[in-house]
Amino acid sequence: MNCFIQLIDISLYFTPKTCFEAFNYEIQAGERIALIGNNGSGKSSMLKIIKKLISPSDGFIKYAKDLTIAYVPQLPDCAVSSSGAEQFNHALTAALAQNPHVLLLDEPTNHLDSKNRQSLMRLLDQFSGTLIIASHDVSLLRRQKYCFWHFNQKQITTFHGNFDHYQQQRMLQRQAVEEQIEHLQQQKKQNHLSLMKEQVRAKNSRIKGEKSIQQSKWPTIVSKSKMLRALETSGKKKKNLSEDKRVLSNRLQELDREEEIIPQFELTLSSSTTKALVTITEGAIAYDQHVVLNHINLNVTGQSRLALCGANGSGKSTLLKAIMGDSSVHKDGLWITPSPTDIGYLDQHYQLLNKEDTVLETIAQCRPDWVHNTIRHHLNNFLFRKNEQVNSTVAMLSGGEKARLSLAKIAAKPPKLLLLDELTNNLDLKTRNHVVTLLKSYPGPFIIISHDRDFLDLIHINETYLL
Repeated sequence: MNCFIQLIDISLYFTPKTCFEAFNYEIQAGERIALIGNNGSGKSSMLKIIKKLISPSDGFIKYAKDLTIAYVPQLPDCAVSSSGAEQFNHALTAALAQNPHVLLLDEPTNHLDSKNRQSLMRLLDQFSGTLIIASHDVSLLRRQKYCFWHFNQKQITTFHGNFDHYQQQRMLQRQAVEEQIEHLQQQKKQNHLSLMKEQVRAKNSRIKGEKSIQQSKWPTIVSKSKMLRALETSGKKKKNLSEDKRVLSNRLQELDREEEIIPQFELTLSSSTTKALVTITEGAIAYDQHVVLNHINLNVTGQSRLALCGANGSGKSTLLKAIMGDSSVHKDGLWITPSPTDIGYLDQHYQLLNKEDTVLETIAQCRPDWVHNTIRHHLNNFLFRKNEQVNSTVAMLSGGEKARLSLAKIAAKPPKLLLLDELTNNLDLKTRNHVVTLLKSYPGPFIIISHDRDFLDLIHINETYLL
């Protein structure tokens, strides 16, 4: 195989953050590479570095002669006149028209419906050049064998194989680390107990020695020397045990295991949801004087876990807006829906979040009755733990962080009905797993729009409404 691109000691820093350091890799002709990791870990920046749109902080790159690199960036999270699928298809067509040796794709399936996702996957199967993608889409990652670049803890580690094998290897590595940590903690505990016993023994020895000298009619230098030797031995043991404790503590820090965060929260409901919440009979909706949907017949009860399915542009998001009482959507027919104040809504662009507010202010404004510690505890459950995190403005958050903050806001003021629009579009795999855990145990009704079939299966959808 021919080496197209050689990365040599590539590092990237954004003061005060380090994304990755001293990464080396030779990208071969025809290779498949998938960039995975948490949001903000540097995946999109790596694509831009390879495309020469930005420079690495350290290191350099060698390119094969006359190499053509095409790049399709991630679509922005903003309202646009054309659908996300149309924008992406135009950008991909323009990229492929260059007949590139290397194709870079950043979150290519984010705005695609099921039909367009399948078309993209078939196209990528047939692409003969080198493919480098940044993606959280499990279906896409399972489609082919990749070299996975995992961005984590300021490093990039690589794994060749399929996604399930990669996940299995990560699980085995994590188990090995956990066992090592457990062993170290047991050692640390034993050392602590030994240290305590030694301190008690030394104290008793000192007291006994002092009494022996005091009671002796003929105190000798030998008696004092014996006591001093005992104290010296005790000091050495304490010093050795303390050093062992320090070494163990450092080893625990060096392991720096990847934390499996499981949010400890429940989206408890503000009132009973045992009766029907949404009833639409022969409904119709229009948007901007254009009829979007006719003959809508829908019933949502307190047990509904409903997925709205259909192609992009079929009216799914508009239907959600109609249910929540958006005045820009005109409705006809019989509509029985909860009050907008009883509906929790998370749209795919997080437009209900104020970009100027901090994370802390976002929750404080919807729960003015909460004291500071209550707000911090609530945010901690949604993975906002450090001071710099809770004091960051919404504008500075990644897509996954905005999704978590939106869920935190919904949970702070629990709704009767939860509406979720393309929730997984900007979630990294870790955050996606947290949302799956949450929605699997969510006791109330929700309506969700998603083209991620794997995600829908995991959250136990029990109803589907096809548009």
